[in-house]
Amino acid sequence: MTTAYGTNIHQLTGGGRRQVCPRASQPLRLKTHEHPWAQPGASGQIPCVVVFLHFLVARVSSRLMTSRPGDMGRSMGWAFARLTFLPTLAFNVAMRRVSARQWYNRVDDRLILGALPFRGMTKELVEVEGVKGVVSMNEDYELMWLANAKKEWESVGVKFLQLSTTDIFEAPSQEKLQRGVEFIQEMESSNESGSVYVHCKAGRTRSATLVACYLMSKYKWNPEKALAHIVAARPHVWLGPQQHRALATFYETVVQS
Repeated sequence: MTTAYGTNIHQLTGGGRRQVCPRASQPLRLKTHEHPWAQPGASGQIPCVVVFLHFLVARVSSRLMTSRPGDMGRSMGWAFARLTFLPTLAFNVAMRRVSARQWYNRVDDRLILGALPFRGMTKELVEVEGVKGVVSMNEDYELMWLANAKKEWESVGVKFLQLSTTDIFEAPSQEKLQRGVEFIQEMESSNESGSVYVHCKAGRTRSATLVACYLMSKYKWNPEKALAHIVAARPHVWLGPQQHRALATFYETVVQS
């Protein structure tokens, strides 16, 4: 498969999980995480209903993403994201059970890109991964029952920023991308060793868009190189046309300015 910038995804991954950090002379061994309930299953099979729901989501979302901004497709996308939230979240959990996908991956020495951090993950993220800041690209309904809110994160000494963005059909606005990058940069400057966890529902699209902008800003990379770095750490990352346009705009208006 080829990205919007003409790079083959298989060439980007290189078949491994090691990535050279631009600030280090030695390769950075990426940390990964699996929940006890996300280990490969004995049968190695995903329930047929979950596979069907994911197929349905993929087909419908691909059509809605081609809709013109501001038309009915946008409203349908808003509703579709809500209707499919739990089924697609279940698919993410199932994929952790039967594949090599990780719930989160470290993309450099200070940044972690991952899926929705369930409340049961809080202790490990704080004590093991050293998370001092969290950026959520989720909407309120996605966080309501399963993840920590701002007050809960702050109770364990973690700063929290929510940049609400509709799943699949919407790229984060340029304002949100700049706010997110500034938040991560502030966390880096105020904490010598703390990490920032950036997430959406699956850690594939919304959060990956922000992480790419952070890498472009930090290392002065172009979108292609930033995306290559992310895919090497987290191969199932996927950006659609709107997200690619957002990266190009950020690169032209912020990185090159």
